[in-house]
Amino acid sequence: MKTYVIAEVGPNHNGDIKIALEYIKVLSKIGCSAIKFQHGKPSRIFSNQSFFPKYQKRLSNNFAKPILAAKKRLLKNSDQVKLFNECKKYKVDYLCSAFDLQSIKFLNENTRLKYFKIPSGEILSLDTLDYIRHQDKPIILSTGMATEKEIRFSIDYLNYFNRKQITLLHCISSYPTKENEINLQRISILKEKFNLNVGLSDHTSSTDIPAYSIYAGAKIIEKHVTFNKNDDGPDHKASLEIEEFKIMLDKIKKAEKIFGGIKRTFKVSETNVKKSSRKSITATKDINKGQLIKKSMITLKRPGTGISPIFYESLLNKTVKHKIKKNDLILWKHLK
Repeated sequence: MKTYVIAEVGPNHNGDIKIALEYIKVLSKIGCSAIKFQHGKPSRIFSNQSFFPKYQKRLSNNFAKPILAAKKRLLKNSDQVKLFNECKKYKVDYLCSAFDLQSIKFLNENTRLKYFKIPSGEILSLDTLDYIRHQDKPIILSTGMATEKEIRFSIDYLNYFNRKQITLLHCISSYPTKENEINLQRISILKEKFNLNVGLSDHTSSTDIPAYSIYAGAKIIEKHVTFNKNDDGPDHKASLEIEEFKIMLDKIKKAEKIFGGIKRTFKVSETNVKKSSRKSITATKDINKGQLIKKSMITLKRPGTGISPIFYESLLNKTVKHKIKKNDLILWKHLK
């Protein structure tokens, strides 16, 4: 598969390292490129004024504050190292979004992150952006909730020291996103406006939309995955279950085959049709040896295995070496 597909487990392990490890075992077998988790220390993420977004109503019913819910679902530093090693064992890339400066430093120093993945909510977090822009590593930047001015600010900030390899992800930060709100045209618009590779971070419940994004130019696709959509947690409802994720991967592969590449290649079947349906220069009457070809002597007829019509003018006044019968193709070997 050409497209880099990220299976976003996020916090869907519900804070259980055993479940997190099981995700890696299962997902590594179905063909995704990377498995992504989330990391952070709640006390460094949430202030006293933090509140739950509306889509997390179930969590707000069970926890008085967001920090209490986060403590239940975020793993320890040592757990992230275990996840990195497990991904290495199963030959799939380990990725992890971090929500505070110390956590991104820990991940960078203790795991071999292939990319820095900056989630939509962290697009203006200057402390982590400042750390990331000093590192020699490609970046995936989600753009949910961000204006074009904010996206430009973040790109310019990250590129302050040198040109970074940045891929923007078009993202609608609704959980789940309605299909009629996904607006995949934004992928090509972002690509044109910022001259960067672009992908999709998809929060719909669709297995089709990621495949459609290939046609808009998506190079990276990120999609949430869960063992059970009905589990408690912030992201389960906006996730695909494993079998759905497999279906999505198959659709992406099919879309890649249909979309093809820039270079035009000709299949054997097409070449055969070309020969039979194109036309060649053909004799309108018997032409004897020694005669000169005149316009009245030639026409264009199928198949395209003789002299191309491109050379029509070039044949005029050529001398015939061998007799050519009426309605036969004229070949170069017939002419002097």
